[in-house]
Formats: sequence, C-alpha cells, structure tokens
Amino acid sequence: MLRFNSILFVCLCLCVATVSTQSSCTVAQNCTRTTLNPINSAQYVQCVSGVCACSGMDNCFSLNSSATDSLDACVLDVRCYTYTSLGVCESTARSWLTALLLQIFVGGLGAANFYIGRDDLGGAQLFLFLAVVIFPFFLCCASCCVTAAFSCGDDNICGKICGSLVVLVIILLVIIVVISTFAVSIWFTVDIIIFATNQRPDLNGCTLDQPF
Repeated sequence: MLRFNSILFVCLCLCVATVSTQSSCTVAQNCTRTTLNPINSAQYVQCVSGVCACSGMDNCFSLNSSATDSLDACVLDVRCYTYTSLGVCESTARSWLTALLLQIFVGGLGAANFYIGRDDLGGAQLFLFLAVVIFPFFLCCASCCVTAAFSCGDDNICGKICGSLVVLVIILLVIIVVISTFAVSIWFTVDIIIFATNQRPDLNGCTLDQPF
C-alpha cells in the first residue's frame, strides 16, 4: 500500500510538472513550423523556455499571435526586410553610412533626409538654407529695383520714404539671416548626432542598414 501511494505521488508530480511546463505554450499558441513566405521558403516558430519565438531571425521576422490558423506565426517584416531563396535575410532599408556622409557634407541642404525618404524634414532644411543664402540677395536686389524705379532723390519726400524702406529691408534681412543661420547650425549638428547613432528611421519606419 505504501509503495502504491509512493508511485501515485510520483505520477501526480510528473503530471503537474508536465502541465506547468506546457501551460506557457497553449494549444491556441502552439509552436510549430509554419510556411509564411509563399515566394521563398518556410520559416520557424519554436518554443524556447516555454515561450513561442521566431528562431534565430528576430530582426527579419516578428511573432504574430493572431494568425488565421490559430497558431503563432513568424511574419516577415516586408517593409524593412526580404528573405531570399537561399535563406538569407536582407535589409531593404537605406544605407546608414551613406545617410551619415550626406548629412556631414551636404546636410544643410537636407540631402540625408531626402535620401531616406523624409521629404518633410529635407524640405524644411532646404528652405532654411535658401533663407540664409539666397533670400537675402533677393531682398537686396528687390530694394534696389524699387529705389531705381521711383528715381528717388535724397532731397524730396520720395527719397526719404525709399531710404526708410531700404533701412527696414536691411533690418529684416539681418534678423532673417541671424535666425535662419542659428536654426540651420543647430539642426545640422543635431542631425549629425541622430544619424551617427542611427536613431532616425526611413520613410517606411525601418532602421537604416548598418554594415556592422
């Protein structure tokens, strides 16, 4: 009787251990091999320490627990990666090194942001650059043209008005140049840090592809 109770106790412990081990991988989240990329090959979902995970390809695939077949699936992130027929996971994101070099050498023109598809940021940087370099010359030429058109002299009211307008334009010009130059310099420096640390994703939300 004692031996029977001992055997029963051992069996009960084994059952409890088995249930507790399998409880973290339920039937609804069964870790099985599933074909997910119909073009290339089969991907793997494995149960690691009782947790469903994508085996060895965490950067390329993400676990989807709402698969239509009620099984967990490793879904290829088609925005940022491609999986070749040779079983190689390749990033489709823009080059991090190219973006960094563009920012260092022609970052003021917004080249790096245009390169990664962030036209909103690139356009804003280009506008500020034009405000610093081209817009002042445009205003200067415009003021000269206005003065010449009226043929104003210094000894009449027209001359005084034109002179005041020229002074006002110069003051506005200086303010615009100072503010724009400060903004461009700060933005340029901050963007170098952002690109150097690979903290700015491309238009698709993908992290830039680093060679290391």
